[in-house]
Amino acid sequence: MTYLFNGGASWRDYLVRYFSISAVVALWIAIPFQLAISLPAVVPSLAAIDWYVAAIISITNILYFSFVALQIRDLAMSFRAAHGAAVFS
Repeated sequence: MTYLFNGGASWRDYLVRYFSISAVVALWIAIPFQLAISLPAVVPSLAAIDWYVAAIISITNILYFSFVALQIRDLAMSFRAAHGAAVFS
């Protein structure tokens, strides 16, 4: 979806940019994600909620991939502005 949304079909640097942005964003969320996942061990009331971990994983994935998609879109827009629309015809 991000490939089509960001014009990957006509932009050869898509994968290089996607993986570098993904790695940076993953580093930003690694520690808070691990803390949120391990929180039920510290807060017993959260341990009783069966869907807590699934909710944390789902929310993290939605936020993570949305952020990466928006960053790639911004890169694509700046690339198009700098090189003109003729490159993508």
